[in-house]
Amino acid sequence: MSTESIIIIQARRALINGSDIELQLPKYLKGIEFTFNDGSTAKNINEWFSLCKDRKIKDIRISLPLTVEQHPFEGTNETYDIICIWDNDQITRFIRSERREDREYVYTYKEAACSECIDDLPVTVDNTTEYKTVLSELMLFAQKIEYEAFNTFFDTAYKLLDGSLDMSTENIPYYLVDMPERLRNIMGATKSSYVFGGMGWWNDDPRGKAEMMGLKDEYNRLTNALIYNMRKALVYVTNTCFMK
Repeated sequence: MSTESIIIIQARRALINGSDIELQLPKYLKGIEFTFNDGSTAKNINEWFSLCKDRKIKDIRISLPLTVEQHPFEGTNETYDIICIWDNDQITRFIRSERREDREYVYTYKEAACSECIDDLPVTVDNTTEYKTVLSELMLFAQKIEYEAFNTFFDTAYKLLDGSLDMSTENIPYYLVDMPERLRNIMGATKSSYVFGGMGWWNDDPRGKAEMMGLKDEYNRLTNALIYNMRKALVYVTNTCFMK
């Protein structure tokens, strides 16, 4: 799950509820800092959100991923920009950098000018139909290369997307609480279909088997489509949850 997505979901929730922002840092993250264009700094998420409210923030969104990094061995640590829309319709974005401290990461988000106007911001689209098509193709492909075990993940994601399966309301991540069920299920689908990692995962043995069978191009096409649809789904949920 993208850190930027969680920040934005919680910020959107706080804006619509008129409340403070709540963020639980993952274990690998020591802290989050922010720097504004005018030189102001915030040492944590609460200070940042307070400054954003003082500056009359109107909306907050996540950037749309335009490219696909194939075979993401790095795990789920993907970076998106935090896009802020202010009361005067000015738009800026916070761009992440990171450093290591005591074997943990500190993220620093630095504000930068954003050339887009509101009408030029990427349109957030529900890609459920395309996502389901890719998952269906992946299940057939997994059978073809004799790695049907991955179909458990793909099938669960498909059922969450078509509404025949719901996420359990027990032990769901705190940032999905009170989110509409359909959006929560889409987030569940992105988690279920994330089959990338180290040894034995989709980007390891199945990739090698596909290449041995002369199916490298088909593997690459479907894998890229999966990654991109997961990201588009995350952007869709992040940018449409808790709308005013």
